[in-house]
Amino acid sequence: MKTDYLRWLKLPGIIANIPVIYWALLGIVLSYFLFFVRPVFLNEQQEMQFFPYVPVVSPIGTDSRAMVVFAKKWFIEYQSLHGVNCATPIQILFFATLMYLSDSQAYYIMTVLTILAYLFNSLIFPVLFLKTKTLPPLVVLFSVVGLFSYGLQFEIERGQFYSIVMFFCCVAVYLYQKNKYVFLSYVLLSIAIQLKYSPAILITMYALCDKKSKGIVRIIILLLVNVMLLMVFGWSHFKLFVTIITDRFVSPYIWINNHSIKNYLFYFSKKHPGIVDYIGFIELVFIIVFVLLTLLVICSFYWVRQDWIRYYLFFICVIGMMTIPAESFDYNLAMLSAPVAILLCYIEKYSSDLFHKFVALGISFCYGTTLFSFTNKDPIVLNNFPVIIAMFVLLYISFVVAMIYDKRKLLYDKG
Repeated sequence: MKTDYLRWLKLPGIIANIPVIYWALLGIVLSYFLFFVRPVFLNEQQEMQFFPYVPVVSPIGTDSRAMVVFAKKWFIEYQSLHGVNCATPIQILFFATLMYLSDSQAYYIMTVLTILAYLFNSLIFPVLFLKTKTLPPLVVLFSVVGLFSYGLQFEIERGQFYSIVMFFCCVAVYLYQKNKYVFLSYVLLSIAIQLKYSPAILITMYALCDKKSKGIVRIIILLLVNVMLLMVFGWSHFKLFVTIITDRFVSPYIWINNHSIKNYLFYFSKKHPGIVDYIGFIELVFIIVFVLLTLLVICSFYWVRQDWIRYYLFFICVIGMMTIPAESFDYNLAMLSAPVAILLCYIEKYSSDLFHKFVALGISFCYGTTLFSFTNKDPIVLNNFPVIIAMFVLLYISFVVAMIYDKRKLLYDKG
């Protein structure tokens, strides 16, 4: 009996020694059974269900086609875009490169660029950011799984360019961390901000430097430069842009595929009308809490001066990019592959405790949930906001535990 008791005491240690990749696989497999096998095969109809997986719009590549049209109106037809467009000058310049191609040729190029950008973001960037010499199996796992994800399919179908924007973000963050070609890093991040606005949250990564004052100055310069870039096409165009963006922030497109905090509250209020009057307040509280927690992570960097904090902050920034803007649709879900892989690789290398293994399982399951369309999900996770926030909660709890209880393994890592 005593021998059996001792074996049970050793069980937590045995479980904690299971490699992180198995926990990640378990999380993804669980989501696979819940959101693919169960609705497709194990349904009440007792027949295989073929859902309209991605909300299709004809013609394919609608969003990139619209951007090319804006560029043509500006550069070829010399038409004013007043009342029509809320595009930035950089967006128009970016898509002006496709003006003289046919629609099919332009869409083909956008599709190839999107896939190549995704592969860089999910395969190459984590290796560079983690400073490893080999390609970790966890990185390969999340990259390959993401290739077949609903989010990437949706992005390609609409001709969206979040993966391309994320490419600029990843290169900018890497160059800044490397402390080489810092000016180029500023340029690339500014291009990303001008293309999609939400990467502005990544400016907080530039606060992590040798001096607080230097970090603050860099953030202020980046903000000023990006505001000035919006005025390249003149003051009237800038006012139009600000007006339309403000209107979209106040009255966004409410849709099940919009996982922003504002959309989720409006969507939730359909079943619970009592919260309608408090939506603005709840959203404000969410943003304030998010900002304060992000500032706490930044301040922690100046306390311990360790690179691992960058991995947490990068993940937090990506979550902010996906939840704070009023319109954040499911075609940006592919952005999650890189931060998830980076965090789990770091846990695998430096954390052998059981708690962090469960964190890896939870984050992998939440990520796996985003791989499948809303057509396959139960009402509670129909919108992706809850699982994205669940990842944020797990991420932050992991950060706090790492700061308080795991200093020897994490805070004073010499690698």
